[in-house]
Amino acid sequence: MFGGLGIHKSYKSFDDAIEYYLKNLKSFDFFNHGSNGIVFKAVLKPNVDSPFINPMLKGVYVLLIKCMYISDYETNIKKGNKKIRLNPVNKKEVMNEMKIQQSLFLCGIKQGYRLTPCVLGLIDPPMLKKYVTNKLIDQIYDDKKLHLICMEAIETDMHLSSSRNKNLMLYVVVRGCQLLQCGVLHGDFFEENVLINNKDREIIVIDFGNSEKVSPIKEINVETTMKMIDMNLKAFKERGSLKSLGPWLNRAKKLIESDPTNYMNVVHLMLSTKQEFHKEYLDAIKRI
Repeated sequence: MFGGLGIHKSYKSFDDAIEYYLKNLKSFDFFNHGSNGIVFKAVLKPNVDSPFINPMLKGVYVLLIKCMYISDYETNIKKGNKKIRLNPVNKKEVMNEMKIQQSLFLCGIKQGYRLTPCVLGLIDPPMLKKYVTNKLIDQIYDDKKLHLICMEAIETDMHLSSSRNKNLMLYVVVRGCQLLQCGVLHGDFFEENVLINNKDREIIVIDFGNSEKVSPIKEINVETTMKMIDMNLKAFKERGSLKSLGPWLNRAKKLIESDPTNYMNVVHLMLSTKQEFHKEYLDAIKRI
């Protein structure tokens, strides 16, 4: 098992499984992009048995593949009339992102919730090139410089940026604190990196390219929440992105300061409410 997903017993390795998956794709489309990579949604044909299974032994038919280009310089990719700018990244940072995301997935599962999608592994670029034709990837394709992180896809309705619900903002802030409880500072904690599933009430955090291991907090309260917010704002400032990424966290900070009692009510509600919608999934993972 790779955290939450496994390989069917008829496949010897991740490479064998992912090659079969890519060979039988129904679609491979742009999903979103972060500061250091582009994410694609890879959907398997419905009449094909998936090589990947979830803890309930059901086939997995949608995966996300994050493409990261190793470079000392900023990389620009044309998407229609728009330009996607990717920050410089090295191989060590790619591997660190994978380790942090997987550790957060496991940390959350142990406590009864999903913080982030689980990571399956790295796809060999020539293998992707063999089965997938994509104009965005063609712009940065290089056998040695392109790194492809494969992860589970979680159904979501929207980015946090499309919501104006104030209490939802507070719930997301609690998620940021839960990352810190697991010993991780996100470092890029703003609206576009938070996905919301209204149906199942899930809040999923993505894009850990600027994350780092830190001393974990023991409990979530107003003081530790302000610490989490200030640490992320400091990370924005050090990268020169405070003006563009900081406003959302500053709004959340003012909201908490204006009514700390309401915030603590949200904290207690979020930490005490059982997420029954995927309890079977969580229980299955705990038995692994």
